[in-house]
Amino acid sequence: LEGLGGAGGASAGAARLARSGIPPAAQFNTGYARALGKAPLSPEECQFFTALAAYRLGAIQQGVLARAMAGNASSACALEAGALFRQSAARGWALASGAPGAVLVALGGEAGGG
Repeated sequence: LEGLGGAGGASAGAARLARSGIPPAAQFNTGYARALGKAPLSPEECQFFTALAAYRLGAIQQGVLARAMAGNASSACALEAGALFRQSAARGWALASGAPGAVLVALGGEAGGG
């Protein structure tokens, strides 16, 4: 999960999200649950759904790569974007296998934080 936030790591990724108006994961979870009239997701549920999202993203990226390699991609940067599928799959596996701090790091937080 190293380098997850792009240039600068997870902390830089969290800062970019904050600047764009995207709330921290815990705040998003609470607000979403409130809007639905339900209890916020447990850490285990968050971990499951984050792992699922990472695998799904990896599958989409692999399809983008396949189209780029076949010469019928819709974007000039499809080859580069599609090549990220292994990284997304690795993130999903780290989350699914319960790597310590994986959820916090994947969501732009600090491992061992809270």
